[in-house]
Amino acid sequence: MYRMDGRVAFSQINERGYLSTVGILDYLQDCCTFHSEDVGYRVEDLVREHRGWFVTSWQIKVHDLPKHGERIVIRTMPTQARGMIGERFFFIDNADETHTFIEVKSLWVYMDTEKYKPVRVPEEMAEAYALDPVPEGEWGSRKISLATDVAEVYDFEVANWQLDTNHHMNNKRYVEQALMLLPADFRIGGMRIEYKKQATLGDRIHVRQGMLDNGMQVQLCDDTGELYFVMDFYRSNEE
Repeated sequence: MYRMDGRVAFSQINERGYLSTVGILDYLQDCCTFHSEDVGYRVEDLVREHRGWFVTSWQIKVHDLPKHGERIVIRTMPTQARGMIGERFFFIDNADETHTFIEVKSLWVYMDTEKYKPVRVPEEMAEAYALDPVPEGEWGSRKISLATDVAEVYDFEVANWQLDTNHHMNNKRYVEQALMLLPADFRIGGMRIEYKKQATLGDRIHVRQGMLDNGMQVQLCDDTGELYFVMDFYRSNEE
């Protein structure tokens, strides 16, 4: 298990003063990136070698949210790095780890970024991560069922400020677009995210919205309707 200390900054909070959804994703991405760097796999080295981990899905349970200024601990547990697939769990806790705000399950694929195809995880990398047993908990399928009654709300073109070091649209940028459709009074109790394909500079993305029994779904598609990304928002039971 790898631990990273944090403190909820003003730049990371929502209008109610709690850690925002984008702030959550920032902590998750930073935690696993720092873990890789601390065991010898730096981002710049992977970029030079045309290798990289690409997240394919997030399942996020939101029990509670830390407030502005609150000190937190982000823990990550890599539980699989076999073949071309990786699995990681995350927990965002209070400073003394007596209360869990957020639980996350994620799946990743190890890619050759030059040929853009999956490749096997080196054995020495899997050993460096020091894999953990799968923590207890119930999780659904990573595959999201698509809402059928959806309507396009707007479209946009991928800009250079939305790109990451792999020259693809950064994971959180998709989520930012989805959040634009969330009603102001919607309290998030959970989220599921699935990345279907990577968007690059200049791609035109169509944003579609559909309603679920207990929430909302957002789909990001190309001009032909093929999915880049789909995200479900589930309402908190404590509203």
